[in-house]
Amino acid sequence: MMLQNRALTETLRFQPWEHLVQLLDDFQNNRRVIVGKARQLGVTWLIAGYSLWQAKFFENAKVLILSQTEDDAKGTIAKVTFIDDNLPEWMKDKRNPDAAGEVGFPETSSIIKALPSTMKAGRGTDATIVVTDEAEYHEYVARNFAAIKPTLSGGGTHIICSTADPLVTEDLSWFKQMYRGAPGNGYLKRFIPWNARPDRDEKWFAEETNGMKAYDIAAEYPLVEEDMLRTLQTMPYFDNGVLESWLPAPHPITCVEMGRHKTVKVWKLPIVGRKYVVYTDPSDGKTDPHATIVKDTQTGEHVATSHGMVPADYCAQIHHDLVLFYNKAANSYEMNAFGGGVVHTKLNDLETPNQVLRLSAEGKKGVNETRYGQFTGKNAKRVQRERAEETIRLQSSLMYDESEILEHKDFFRPEGEDPRAPKGGHDDWVMAHGGVEWIAPYAVAHKIGVSSRQYHG
Repeated sequence: MMLQNRALTETLRFQPWEHLVQLLDDFQNNRRVIVGKARQLGVTWLIAGYSLWQAKFFENAKVLILSQTEDDAKGTIAKVTFIDDNLPEWMKDKRNPDAAGEVGFPETSSIIKALPSTMKAGRGTDATIVVTDEAEYHEYVARNFAAIKPTLSGGGTHIICSTADPLVTEDLSWFKQMYRGAPGNGYLKRFIPWNARPDRDEKWFAEETNGMKAYDIAAEYPLVEEDMLRTLQTMPYFDNGVLESWLPAPHPITCVEMGRHKTVKVWKLPIVGRKYVVYTDPSDGKTDPHATIVKDTQTGEHVATSHGMVPADYCAQIHHDLVLFYNKAANSYEMNAFGGGVVHTKLNDLETPNQVLRLSAEGKKGVNETRYGQFTGKNAKRVQRERAEETIRLQSSLMYDESEILEHKDFFRPEGEDPRAPKGGHDDWVMAHGGVEWIAPYAVAHKIGVSSRQYHG
């Protein structure tokens, strides 16, 4: 079997490295196999060759390869056709179809199809073998798995193969969960370290990883399973000890006034004369959840919260109602978020009182004292994160909403980079928390702006 090495612009003969021979045996003798691996170990070429063998030598075979993107899917088929083109003449057969996304072999009535991981990939199909390649990076991998379950239940073979991404926490990683669940979930588990290739040694490793960040090395070149499965949970941005102390979270109280809003949770009722601050990270209701926090400025408690997928105008209504309920609280919202413009317009229409004037990144009053809603560029986000981090570390804030606590726990600081949410996660709670801390000192210490002639801050 001949392969391509594009880096060296060479055509090479397949090398029967020990780990590849073992995998071939695994594929032939097990209907469920999950492979965790380092980079560039020849596994994708092995799968391409194995798929071709199934299609050329078995009648009515159908191999379905699910790849991360459309380009990856086409790349897998390109490997299949390259191997086929370089077989001896007596092994060559007519291919039809012979396209970028699929190749068929009329003599055996077999076909190999490669699809990008979309919401509908694999649905309604039957297959002899399903390969989920680089599963860690598929946006819809869990949904794809559900779609192919009938095929697997009918006798099909499933091969899962991937490197792991340390930026994806285990609770958000389908691949890591499936790998750790083997063999109890019916899958044979194989791990292939970076040094499985006989041409790699410590000198090669040192040169190859020179200048790489620690988490990139763990992702690309793990030596043991735990390296592959490790996530950057070990580098949290917020004090997880404090966050853990707030779990388990209490149940919200029944509140007739706010009960009509299904996303709102009330933890403490408003106290007469107490000052509160409300901040909303909006959403458009389609791609991102909103988060609204009501803070008691005296105790630091997040006394009410709202979170979920709702249209932006309804998000504004929730914000407005919470402001009124909590003593016409000082309030603001992120202007440049999804739905921020809609929220801005709606709050003006509702004549929401006591809106905080637009602040600079340093948290000072904006130049234009008639503007509302906060534009949060890089510096402003940094200030918001830092203030949220400080209130948790010093325990000057207190959260009751479990989803808020857990999102803060997942937030991490990659080496040499800005803190962020893990892939597949969100930062709505974090930014709402940062926002409420950002505006609180100004709202409490200064006269606040208003967006309506009816009210005065």
